[in-house]
Amino acid sequence: MIEHLAGGNMWLFIAIKVAIVAMVFLPAISVIAMFSIWWERKVAGHIQSRVGPMHVGGWHGWAQSIADGVKLIFKEDLIPRGADSFLFRLAPYMAFAPVFAGFLALPFGPQFVYEAGLNIGVLYVLAVLSVEIMSVIMAGWGSNSKWAIYGAMREACQMVSYEIPLGLSIITGVLVAGTLNMVELGYLQGGGLWDWFIFHNPFIFASFLLYFIASLASNKRAPFDLPESESELVAGYHTEYSGLRFSFFFFAEYAGMFIVGGIQAALFMGGWNSPLGPIDPIYSMVGYDPVAAGTAYFAGTIDAANTFDGKAEAINAVSGGSLSGIGLFVVNLYGAFWFCAKAMTVIWIQMWLRWTLPRIRIDQVLHTCVKVLLPLSIVTMLGTAVWIALVPQTGPGFVQMKAAPVAYNFKLGESGINKLAIDTSALTEGEKKVDSLKIGNVQGGTIYRIDEKNEVALSAGDTVTLAEVKRLAFKATWAGRTAPAEEAARAGSFELTAGTLITRTGHLVGEKSGIQLFVQITFMLIFLAVIGACAIIMALGWMGVIFKDPKQPPKTLFPDVMPVGRDVAFTKGPTKAPKEEEPAAE
Repeated sequence: MIEHLAGGNMWLFIAIKVAIVAMVFLPAISVIAMFSIWWERKVAGHIQSRVGPMHVGGWHGWAQSIADGVKLIFKEDLIPRGADSFLFRLAPYMAFAPVFAGFLALPFGPQFVYEAGLNIGVLYVLAVLSVEIMSVIMAGWGSNSKWAIYGAMREACQMVSYEIPLGLSIITGVLVAGTLNMVELGYLQGGGLWDWFIFHNPFIFASFLLYFIASLASNKRAPFDLPESESELVAGYHTEYSGLRFSFFFFAEYAGMFIVGGIQAALFMGGWNSPLGPIDPIYSMVGYDPVAAGTAYFAGTIDAANTFDGKAEAINAVSGGSLSGIGLFVVNLYGAFWFCAKAMTVIWIQMWLRWTLPRIRIDQVLHTCVKVLLPLSIVTMLGTAVWIALVPQTGPGFVQMKAAPVAYNFKLGESGINKLAIDTSALTEGEKKVDSLKIGNVQGGTIYRIDEKNEVALSAGDTVTLAEVKRLAFKATWAGRTAPAEEAARAGSFELTAGTLITRTGHLVGEKSGIQLFVQITFMLIFLAVIGACAIIMALGWMGVIFKDPKQPPKTLFPDVMPVGRDVAFTKGPTKAPKEEEPAAE
């Protein structure tokens, strides 16, 4: 659409792209980082029985991050004596730039994508995020500080190690999806919650968890926050930084957390799609069908349109709905809400773990990577490949090119068998991509495809290629017996719908095998049960606060094993009976 607005002018095209980056992405990254910093303080406060920021800005201290940012801007910018000035100055920008570049590939909505044609979107984001390692090493080395260099070396060791299980977990998801394009990932998961890739098989469900654990190390989050580890290294690799340069590292960390959560949302959790799929009330209100949108996208009709109205018409051609350009814009806003909500949920769990789990040693970090996560990620990747090979998967999906099918009516002779001569011009006219036809609404008999000497019966819903249409025959239900006397009873009819077969759309529109369907529904129910249990625990806690119940929220879920309080310890030492005093000698 940007090319259409630019009218073929290259400089205007570049200007529009730069304006979008400056006016949309830069403020969005800043808001996400500032909100996440404030949110982490609130999460930490509630976990530690505090309230967190409450005063700056009024309601729950919402402006605390803004105040901190203003303070950092006016703080003195210091460079240590003996530091490498060039590396010291370059490191903060090297930390922020790759995170900023990663945002440009995230699919916030069907059309809310800065670079929709990036066919290696997942690998691109991982590649640019890996550049952040260089910024940490430059910050540590350039600071001329032992604390900073210790943190930098830990980061280099940790990040290079954990990128392997992180990448293998992503490959597991890509095996199921069959694409690295993040826009296609979103369209393929439009069928609803049960159709998300996380539930496709047990191995990818495990890969989802492995990816999350490896992403904690990627973002330097507890229990893998050794590059900073304030209890040992003051502040780790950014110990010597102050002012605005220090804030760049903070912004990069929280923006990186959002990107990692965004990848997880796009690859495993349905991307921008609502969990309710086609039955979502917002979709119904505007006339949007995510499955029809996916088929239209893979047919190429959405990309061929240059406006929201044109793209809406492309979707209507498949769904037969009444989606308008404004309605499609609303769908994109709604999709951006769901995408951000899923990514922020991942961030919230990362915060929860930071203030719950203790930091582990560097040898334990490497042991977890090499001897736990790496073997498990290899097993899940191979297991997914075997699952796809052995469990029947959906074949190429039929993408409908025209909404209205064409009906074919004809009269049958005395034998009740007709060799059909079908004129497909009405189906293929103006549609260069039509290569297949779907049979529908067969009346008066059965359609057969004649293959050499064999006859293969077809039914409504079956797909034939254009070449196979020349070998179709129609056999009436009374063929071989006495023909009915009425002319009307000798009539037959069926419908054909024009389309094309595309392999990647099988997950979206194809019929799934029984075992595949059972596994997807089972893992969805397990996922919902875990979410429901967490929601109940949180609801009980808040009800205890509201109604001042002394037993709620509970101080611990395991009082027998993990008691809490001033007068108890997790492990009681041996108790000795007091010695009896000997009676004094008379």
